[in-house]
Amino acid sequence: MWRKLFEMDHSLHASRKTLEGSSSVERDEQFRCLNRLVKQFLRRGDPVLSVDRNYLRLGAGPAIPYGAYDAGRNQGFVNVGMAQHTAEFAVESLHRRWRLIGRRHYATARAMLLCADGGGSNGFRNRAWRYYVQHLAGQLGVEVTVCHYPPGTSKWKKVEHRLLSSISLNWKGQPLVSHETVINLIGATQTKGGLRVKAALDAGIYELGVKIRDAEMERLNLRPHRTLPQWNYTLRPHEKYRRRLRRLSTCVSLRSPFCTGEQLEHEGHQLSLDATFEGGVQPQAVLDGHCGGTAEQPYGGDGGVDVSR
Repeated sequence: MWRKLFEMDHSLHASRKTLEGSSSVERDEQFRCLNRLVKQFLRRGDPVLSVDRNYLRLGAGPAIPYGAYDAGRNQGFVNVGMAQHTAEFAVESLHRRWRLIGRRHYATARAMLLCADGGGSNGFRNRAWRYYVQHLAGQLGVEVTVCHYPPGTSKWKKVEHRLLSSISLNWKGQPLVSHETVINLIGATQTKGGLRVKAALDAGIYELGVKIRDAEMERLNLRPHRTLPQWNYTLRPHEKYRRRLRRLSTCVSLRSPFCTGEQLEHEGHQLSLDATFEGGVQPQAVLDGHCGGTAEQPYGGDGGVDVSR
């Protein structure tokens, strides 16, 4: 048999992943750095999010769940896209999570830590990822620190074994025939350890192959870290965003229009007014200039979801 294969120009190939290579020292250093930053952010009460995405092929078309696991609150949010998975979609998923549930619990937060893959739409080489994260920092008025997992270690992320694995177990054996089914099953996911998950459907269209020019990259307010700066960096809001958010936060709490239907105009930005302050939380102003897509009602927790809206 082997002789016949060789005669047909077939050859044996060893798996490249069986070789450790010379990057093991950097991998260890990165995990120590990541662990140190996670403890630091949790100690301050700032959000720590582990993020990742999946891809499903449904009868109604593709479904792209982008998950964010909150390590401090043991809480998950999944934004289910219906088109392409791009850096803009990834960052918009984080923005939607903040608007829907994040700012209720982190109203006074001034920083956020994202633990992301080293490749793909949120990879460290992806210029669009940094560009849109800069927009996110400005819109939320917080410093966003990003730590990338080293190549070949993506399955070690907490979002994998705390959130996505639980979702997979919950819909095991269920035919994923529609986006409604996916949303309902994700939203019904919970564990004995207290995990609760919310999900939202994102019908936005995100353009593939967006090129970020050098001039736009130079305007990023990016501070590389001393430890492995290619994998660790912080994006800070530009001062104009800070001043605008400070002025708005003195008077109202703002949410996106899909929640209240009440809109305001402020310096050319669409804003929405929410007069309900939950749990005595100090009102916080947030600009509703999301990167793209639409914002639907979040689903989860009790099943029986109507996604016809």
